[in-house]
Amino acid sequence: MSRKGENIYHRKDGRWEGRYRIEGEKKYRSVYAESYSACKLLRNECMKKAAQNSAKEPDFGTACAKWLEYKKQLLKTSSYAKYRAVIEKHLLPYFGAKESLPKTMMLRNYIRLLIQKKYSSRTIHIHFKLLKQILSFSAPDSVKLFEEVKKELPKELPPQIQILTEQQRTLFANYLEKDMDNEKMAIYLALSLGLRIGEICALQWCDIDFDRRIISIKKNDAADPVRSAGFPNQDSVAD
Repeated sequence: MSRKGENIYHRKDGRWEGRYRIEGEKKYRSVYAESYSACKLLRNECMKKAAQNSAKEPDFGTACAKWLEYKKQLLKTSSYAKYRAVIEKHLLPYFGAKESLPKTMMLRNYIRLLIQKKYSSRTIHIHFKLLKQILSFSAPDSVKLFEEVKKELPKELPPQIQILTEQQRTLFANYLEKDMDNEKMAIYLALSLGLRIGEICALQWCDIDFDRRIISIKKNDAADPVRSAGFPNQDSVAD
């Protein structure tokens, strides 16, 4: 029988067993000793060590994964795909998935690198805000790091929209029609019909009526915007 509230038992084999559970785990862990006092001391030490380990900051890759999992149900599919792409193509390669959470100097150097590579001010601000959200989600105290880094940001300018002239559009369409492949077909659909990339990715054969020359846009699939499966091939379109 255990002492009240302590979860320490005297076993039939003569040893003492102390049981404890770590937050987030369903099963109990056990320690064993030859006396009650030794078992209690060992159990308390293990509980303290477990609490310290659970309080440690996660590595950067884990922080990104937890933030993405949390945001998955809150963001639009297209926004989620955009943020995931930034994390996988830029943040993780630079900061390292297994490394500790970046501090002020690393964050400042990353912003400077983006400026050096002539990224647009809008893109740099997106990366900055994304990093701030990821780090503050896993380590709330890290928010103060960004006050210093914010000074490195370029002034955010409104995006400049460039519109093709009719001559440029014709030349581009002629280029796409030569040696048509899946990628060119996707761009051709966007150029000719004004489709978004998610709408193109979601197209299925049942959405295309070749007799009436109609394409029905029924959904937007931006979960994997680089996916090419499902695009009509050039031979079928030519027919």
